[in-house]
Order: sequence, then structure tokens, then C-alpha cells
Amino acid sequence: EVGRVLNMMGLCCERSRNFEQALEHFQKAKTAFGDNHKDVGHAENNIGRIRRKMRDWEEALKCHERALDIIGENDPEVGAVLHDMGDLHKDMGNHEPALECYNRAL
Repeated sequence: EVGRVLNMMGLCCERSRNFEQALEHFQKAKTAFGDNHKDVGHAENNIGRIRRKMRDWEEALKCHERALDIIGENDPEVGAVLHDMGDLHKDMGNHEPALECYNRAL
């Protein structure tokens, strides 16, 4: 429960564009989730999304890739990770990888 609350706090900070505070909450959420890998994957994806908004492209991509590894390609919620990864590639001007991610998200 603590991890989910921290994750929600991070989402609130993200919406108010307080990215540093959002990162802090998402990192704490990962720790609080412990071995609940799926939730750790979602927190990792959230960190990647914040890194993208901060234009830290390389770290954002690493976060999204870790999230994919944790959540797994066959999980019904993997579409959110692939969508965020597509947004990252689009922002970087990599249109073919972006389209590939969006198609995989369908």
C-alpha cells in the first residue's frame, strides 16, 4: 500500500511539473514495492516518462527497457510502457522505432 501511495504522489507531482519531486516519489515507491515486480515495473516506467520530460533521453530509454523486462511482453498492461517508449522515440525524432512501439502497444 505504501508503494502505491508514493506512486500516486509521484503522479501528482508529475502533473504539476515538479519533476524532481516526482522522481523522488517514484524511486521510493520502487523500494517500497520490494519484490512485487509488476509494480516495480510500473514505477520504473513512470521514472522513464519523467526522464523523457526532462530530456534525459538515454536514461529514459533504459528505464522503459527495464520496465518492459519486469512487466513482460505478454502482460495486458505492457501497452502503457510501449506507448511511453513510443513517445520517447517520437520526441527524439526516431519515427520508425516510435511507430514500432505504438504498433506493439495495440
